[in-house]
Amino acid sequence: MSYDNAIRTMFGDPKSAKEYADCTQFLNADGYRAMFEAANHRMWDITTGVMIWKINSCWPDVCWQMYDWYLTPNASYHFAKRAMEE
Repeated sequence: MSYDNAIRTMFGDPKSAKEYADCTQFLNADGYRAMFEAANHRMWDITTGVMIWKINSCWPDVCWQMYDWYLTPNASYHFAKRAMEE
């Protein structure tokens, strides 16, 4: 329920299922971006890396993944990649 509330708070009420799925990708991607930026900010000071528990989903899903069910990179992959470049 809190995931749905976050989507509706950040992006407003989705008009379609596709728009809802797109919003979930951006919400998920923003979480990964924040995680990697925070780790890189303190790298070699208090941290030496990041371990991701779930990189892809074991069934079609909208959160906690960088690759979808078909192993296609989604928004999280690109946000995390960009965060690690800086």
